[in-house]
Amino acid sequence: MEHKIRCEVVKISEGKTCKVGMQLGDIFAVGPLTPAPKPICSAAFLSLYALGNPMRFADRTKFEDSQGNQDVVCPDGTVTFRLSRKNEKDKPER
Repeated sequence: MEHKIRCEVVKISEGKTCKVGMQLGDIFAVGPLTPAPKPICSAAFLSLYALGNPMRFADRTKFEDSQGNQDVVCPDGTVTFRLSRKNEKDKPER
């Protein structure tokens, strides 16, 4: 089974600004294509894809917390993303 992966911006480091304008609360999907509709820098995408892609094809990975979430910090330390499997009742991505 292939899962859909939800990605949410859960933290912006104090005093920093994301180069491409990610904002706290932004939500998008991580899958075989780059996230839409908002752009993401290649360094952050590579970090998200490396951990989010295994979540698409497994019911559990060793990096997830007890609730099935994984936090990923972009390489420059500005943005923290939370990856989780989408539930049918989740709101559509913005």
